[in-house]
Amino acid sequence: MPPPLDTLAALDSWWLEVRCICGRTTLFPCRLLARRFGPEVRAPALVARMRCQQCGEPPVAAALVDDPQLGAPGYVGRGKPVRRVIE
Repeated sequence: MPPPLDTLAALDSWWLEVRCICGRTTLFPCRLLARRFGPEVRAPALVARMRCQQCGEPPVAAALVDDPQLGAPGYVGRGKPVRRVIE
């Protein structure tokens, strides 16, 4: 079960998946984001400040992912990644 949507520190083992209208998808480890922006920052507040490096637009979708490798091409794993949508 995903942790409650809280601070980046509470999401330490999760990844933030951000999608842009231009089609770009980027995955950020929450542990790295906590070090850079502070462990008390809430994920939705951080997503609201993000902009795509390719087109400059804000994200159209964001989700917390427990394992970004699951479902990746060429990855032999079991199951599907657990996702929690950030609004």
